Amino acid sequence: MRYARRLLLAIIVTVIFLPVGAGTALAAVEGAPDLEALVVGGNEFQIGSAGELQIMIQNKGSFEGRVKGADDQVLAYGYGINGMMVAYPCTTTQNLTLTLESKNPLIEIIGGSVYIGALPRSFVTPEPLTFGVRVYKGADVGAYDLELKASYEYTSDVDWLNPPSSLPMVPDPRAYNPATYQPQFYFVSQERTEVIPVTIDVTGSYFEVVKSEGESLRPGATGTVRVTLGNNGETAYEVTAEVLPGGNFVPVDRASYLGTVDAGLRVTTEFKVAVSQDAISKASPLSIRISYRDKGDALRESTVKVGVTIGEDIEFDIVRTELDEPLEPGTQRVLSVSIENASDTDLHDAVARISAIDPFSSTDETAYIGELAAGETRVAKFKIGADGDAIPKAYALDVDMKYKDDNGNSYTSDAMKADVRIVESNRLSTQTAILLAVAGIALGGGAYLVVRAVSRRRKANATTELSPG
Repeated sequence: MRYARRLLLAIIVTVIFLPVGAGTALAAVEGAPDLEALVVGGNEFQIGSAGELQIMIQNKGSFEGRVKGADDQVLAYGYGINGMMVAYPCTTTQNLTLTLESKNPLIEIIGGSVYIGALPRSFVTPEPLTFGVRVYKGADVGAYDLELKASYEYTSDVDWLNPPSSLPMVPDPRAYNPATYQPQFYFVSQERTEVIPVTIDVTGSYFEVVKSEGESLRPGATGTVRVTLGNNGETAYEVTAEVLPGGNFVPVDRASYLGTVDAGLRVTTEFKVAVSQDAISKASPLSIRISYRDKGDALRESTVKVGVTIGEDIEFDIVRTELDEPLEPGTQRVLSVSIENASDTDLHDAVARISAIDPFSSTDETAYIGELAAGETRVAKFKIGADGDAIPKAYALDVDMKYKDDNGNSYTSDAMKADVRIVESNRLSTQTAILLAVAGIALGGGAYLVVRAVSRRRKANATTELSPG
């Protein structure tokens, strides 16, 4: 085994260092590779989509002329030893590289060149070569020719400088002593580039979004998405458009049946979607899958994306709070709260609610407002009371809004703060009044007794003075 490897290395070294170039014809045989491309797995591509094109390469090369001498034999069949080709025949490609190209700007080839190396005649590449193909939306339906460029080298002539005298018609290293024999060749190589035509068929319809708009799309709300689709390809039949869940949207009314959509026609449809409560006010992607049947009754699908703007939450501002009279401990008053719709959306069935917590109480916690136009300010009135032992100071009560939008969606706003102040009372407290009353009665009773005692003393003195002496 070690001896065979040395021999093979010696042969290879000898061949490499021999000159290669143009010269006179040294052999009577002439031939060259002949490549053919075989498309496998289909060659149809839809407008506006990308796919893979798989190609097998077959070498159908052949030679002409009679094989008379050793040179003809090597040029026609090559020369190998121990299973390794030392001299390639004229029909074998060497350093074969394949590149797929498109001359049409609407057909893009994705991927670089593919290196094959040697491909003998009657052989096919062991597995398909895969190229990416993208068809842009402006392409017309029909057949398109691509160019598969095959660049390679091949042996155009050979001179076997030291063929063994006992060489059989098919070279066999057993016919001579491999221990002492080292073949030497003089090669003439040629470079060639073949252009192999490859045809693809562009079929189907292409749908694109011409226009899209949203209505009442806010975090936590259910709104409407209106989409206009255009068909830029062939007539499509049994067309269905369906919203796909994902991102900030969940479809409520998912699909629309559009029927037959002719080439060049535009159709408008609507979908109802729910917006995530955690969505941020911005443009968000919404995917729509379009299913249809082509003219051959084959089922096709394509997906388009639209940008849908999620609006901001409805904002309210408390412009002013006002009491009909000062609120003292132990009293009830009417609180007027001026609330502004600080959004650009008209609201319906608006109701304001106040949360009366200790030390407040209320017998009327809701105020019906009704219609509240964008930018409009309306007054909500509540009856509130303060506990008798409430501490006089400034307080803030929570006020929120319940309302509906144009689509009938119900919302509850975040709580707003309404400022309310409890003031000190100008009246005497009940306990103080009782004490004063008791004190007054006591003082009155004491004065009566004093006056009565004085009156009795005076009468007694008067009686003494009138008595006879």
